[in-house]
Amino acid sequence: MSSVPASLSSLSAHAANANSKKAMLKLGVVADVQHGLIPNKISHTGRVQHFRATRWRLEQAVDEWLEVHQTTGELHGVLNLGDSLEGDWDGGANQATKELEAIATQFDRLQDAGLPVLHVAGNHCLRHLPGTLLAERLDFPPTRHQGVVHNGEYDDDLYYAYQTSDGFRVVALDTCELSGLPECAWPGYSLTHRDPQRADELREEAHAMCDRLRAEASARNEPDPPQLCRWNGGVSKRQMSFLRQQLQESRKLNEKVLVMSHHPLKSGAARESALCWNHHEVSACLDEFSDVVLGSVCGHDHHGGYVQSDTGVHFVTLEAMLEAESNAFGIMSIVPHSDDGDELALVIQGVGYMTNRYLTCFQ
Repeated sequence: MSSVPASLSSLSAHAANANSKKAMLKLGVVADVQHGLIPNKISHTGRVQHFRATRWRLEQAVDEWLEVHQTTGELHGVLNLGDSLEGDWDGGANQATKELEAIATQFDRLQDAGLPVLHVAGNHCLRHLPGTLLAERLDFPPTRHQGVVHNGEYDDDLYYAYQTSDGFRVVALDTCELSGLPECAWPGYSLTHRDPQRADELREEAHAMCDRLRAEASARNEPDPPQLCRWNGGVSKRQMSFLRQQLQESRKLNEKVLVMSHHPLKSGAARESALCWNHHEVSACLDEFSDVVLGSVCGHDHHGGYVQSDTGVHFVTLEAMLEAESNAFGIMSIVPHSDDGDELALVIQGVGYMTNRYLTCFQ
């Protein structure tokens, strides 16, 4: 358990000690709320999962973010890193819809206060609900606020980019886009809401990716890659082109980029069994644009984690609200690290189980 302040109001003084300079971008962050209408369970790692309590935990987080926004005017939005609801296998779509509504009502309070909320879909979100319903109810990509939104090619794509007016861009990836292992009769996440032809294309690409990754591991005399689990997923070629296009545009505009996703994108940032299927490909792209990309932030692995690539890109996995003893949320800020402003720092101020971090970005 991290030794951190119990609220963001007490966090203000804590943050001031780390860096007294005004934040250039300040965002609330939360991962794996995973609200469920089921009793608590013990996870496979031995920790309690507080399904019903997360509704009230999120309410506390929203209260704290709104207080920061209303008292300082410095909060620019909130990032929700996926798995907002449990989507219990036995509960079906009706129960999942109720879980979604309970969570969406809290995020509505932020939207009503003028704060954009950037969401990504998690694997639990898509067990019973089509991605289009999830995106419509949670309003992602955000449509009610200032900022330029760049959408995927298809209307039902769940990846997008949000360009602020002050030199930053957040690219939200859909790491559930490719899913459904070849040997598994289950069709995979996010495909049921697709045009049938597009769904078939994505399923074929998912199976081809799994086959390729297994063949490459076999050629190295290694077992199957540990990330090829049904609770993970991959990023399509089309989405990779979208990511590269966004990074190229940001480089031309001298913007700085944060990448958000549900699944971790770099080995070392989480347990290997929790990584995005083609994390090597995605992280290599981010490293190629290390002059632009400050970091990647994600959820999925409830324990959290962190690694920095050789090029200096930070890969942060946020601890899950679901498995925190009390709560887990925070604020992520980009602040000047050097006096001349040429060097930046990524600062995470955590509440409860979320780890505090001060990560320098030498670019």
